[in-house]
Amino acid sequence: AMRPRVLCLCGLLGAGCSLTIYPPAPGDEVDATAHLSIDGRELPLVVEPGSGKRCDGHPALPSSRARFASDGTTRAILSLGATRGARLRAVGRDVRVDATNGSLAFVLDRPDHYVLRVAGRRFYFWVDPLAA
Repeated sequence: AMRPRVLCLCGLLGAGCSLTIYPPAPGDEVDATAHLSIDGRELPLVVEPGSGKRCDGHPALPSSRARFASDGTTRAILSLGATRGARLRAVGRDVRVDATNGSLAFVLDRPDHYVLRVAGRRFYFWVDPLAA
């Protein structure tokens, strides 16, 4: 599979880092209700099929996901017109979220699996380490 490499500026103090964006797979439904940017680059959010009805121990919430690889801290902005009750977690830790004008801003500081719950929805952010 082709994985386009995109160079960008990210992180604190303007340090440079690389970002690899994974395009949606054939047949994936892109979420048109929310928009995600990582360090100013648009990233597709893909709808998790059946996420509004499944029973796997989590509440059934409509869910979407984004996946990318990075070798540094990235700044994310999620625009979805709702910020009520936003909570972002990574494994074993909470991550700060700033809400402004229907958008959420947060920092994904290292490769990890992040889960954001907001306004009755769930967003997954899979951040892979960038292969050296």
